Amino acid sequence: MSAKYLTYYDADVDLEDVELFEDGRWLNDKCIDLFIEYLDHNLTSKDDISRSKVFLLRAALTYLISNIQDSTFLAGALPKRIFTAQVIFMIVNDNVDVTKARGGNHWSLLIFIRKTNKFLHYDSANGMNIGVAKYNAMRIASVLNVTGSSFHNMKTPLQENGNECGIYVISIIEQLYQKVIKYYQAHHDDDDETEFDLAFEIEQDQIPTGREMRKRCKKIVQELREAYIQK
Repeated sequence: MSAKYLTYYDADVDLEDVELFEDGRWLNDKCIDLFIEYLDHNLTSKDDISRSKVFLLRAALTYLISNIQDSTFLAGALPKRIFTAQVIFMIVNDNVDVTKARGGNHWSLLIFIRKTNKFLHYDSANGMNIGVAKYNAMRIASVLNVTGSSFHNMKTPLQENGNECGIYVISIIEQLYQKVIKYYQAHHDDDDETEFDLAFEIEQDQIPTGREMRKRCKKIVQELREAYIQK
């Protein structure tokens, strides 16, 4: 096991985790959660009203909610923002064996919109995770105490090869999170239904290639690492 390389808020990564950002590697949950922490703390300020409207649920927590025997027992331990946020981003993993650390073969994105009681699923492998995503939606709905939710598989750019799902997930999260945040900064509510719905449509020409996103992630990690060392 390698030594800790970086701690950034609630994310801890070792050198072996950071190396997964190299070309041809499959990202694990620690890589994805590091990027989510970066988005959460760099795109909004603590007093930004839009931050209270949108919540990025960490990959590890999403997996725990979906696989614990009775997920309702987790309610008291979960971040309070999950119960008040209007939009919740969740990362789906297809690992069904809870005894297998860092298992699974594919990542996808699930978004819950409270006002319309909808789950939106974005899968860069053409629906490979649709079954597990629907199961995740059911478990999350139970924790949030909502019923009658609808599930929608959204148009998503397809990944270039078998190891880019994690890279595509964080690219899609970044684009949609920015769009939703900008919407709430301008409107403070979700009454403009047309513009609100557009915030959840991916602008495919703005999704970077896997190599471009990996290069950017490595740059971000290095900058955070330098700040971490200086503390």
